[in-house]
Amino acid sequence: MATPPPGLFDADMMRKARTRSGMSQADLAKLIGVDPGVINSWEKRGARPSVPNLGRVASALGLTVSDLYQSDVDTAGALVDLRVRAGLSQRDAAKLLGVSQATISRWERGLARPTWNEISSYAKVLKTDRITIGAAVDLTANQNGNPPKQRRAVRPSAFTINASSPHIIYDFEDPEGDVELSSPQFPRLSFRTTFTNPLMRELAVINEYFDADYFHRYNHLQRRCRGPEPDAAVYLIRWLPSFHETTDPETHPRGITAAMLIGQVEAMGFLTVGSRALPTGEYLIIVVEPEDTLEFLFGQIVRGVPVIFFPTRRDEELGPLEILWEDGSDTPTGWHGAFPHEDMPADMTFAELFRHLRAVNPPAWTAEATPGSPQTDVVRSIHRTFSKSTPRRQTRARASAPQR
Repeated sequence: MATPPPGLFDADMMRKARTRSGMSQADLAKLIGVDPGVINSWEKRGARPSVPNLGRVASALGLTVSDLYQSDVDTAGALVDLRVRAGLSQRDAAKLLGVSQATISRWERGLARPTWNEISSYAKVLKTDRITIGAAVDLTANQNGNPPKQRRAVRPSAFTINASSPHIIYDFEDPEGDVELSSPQFPRLSFRTTFTNPLMRELAVINEYFDADYFHRYNHLQRRCRGPEPDAAVYLIRWLPSFHETTDPETHPRGITAAMLIGQVEAMGFLTVGSRALPTGEYLIIVVEPEDTLEFLFGQIVRGVPVIFFPTRRDEELGPLEILWEDGSDTPTGWHGAFPHEDMPADMTFAELFRHLRAVNPPAWTAEATPGSPQTDVVRSIHRTFSKSTPRRQTRARASAPQR
């Protein structure tokens, strides 16, 4: 026998709606496929309909489930509450979603969380939006007191990305503090959260905006650092973390190079690169591999913003390149000179670009940096945060109204 849902059933509302519709108990019973005595037990003897029958009654009487059902205070807004309001049993929801009933049960007990693809599908099944589902995942986990499990380190093969995939920048100063998300493709995006406590709802907002979850976008780290002096210049060191490229962060060239740059800034207060600062006064340095294509590199920058591309390998044939993609121009210009945009094919590598520009205008300076330690703690912290298997509580966030 099906179990009635948690919450209160409004038998009086049902009876009045049935009377207004001119239906007898027998008429309604025939319409929804139950015995007339069942209708009588719901209206007069305190019995409650199962979730599927609740949905059938609401449909037959021209009502919504919410007209007949008041959520239990302990489950309001949780996954079970959303399913009940959709008039679906666990079995019905599982069938529509293409998963087992046990999977739905584990979600509703906070023992597991749906993937982003499952959240997208479940939102359609429950006729709601993905952010609402994300918030329900948070609430469900908190109500059931099930702490998140630390997920294993992800492998590069887990990512499904291509040239058109969005780039997200995780800007931070303290690895245990706030992180602000931004994107060159979506300049109006502004989202601030914390490394340790992001809610699933926050992750859903991010994924909804980009229509791409953690494993379908580039996730760049950007460390905001400065020297010991109060008036020291601020540098933004950006790199693609090891999870995109290797299973060993200790040998990741981008991470090692980023740590080297961060170490020099924090020890000495300056780098011998960068002649033009951002409008906000910081210097942006992006760590690149010589084989990175221009399509990948220019996906990380915004027109009118000066940037220093700093390669992981530096020798007589390869070095840093300061460049500015000017507003209203299809020609990025830099201290090496400039050349028409059509001369820069998308598959041109950074090394090829450097050699071409050096031939136009020989280098005016070279960069020096001191060794440092890879920021493996930071990389792991951010990955655990934004690809974690279950949500955590007590977080705060601020997001601007998304505008495409």
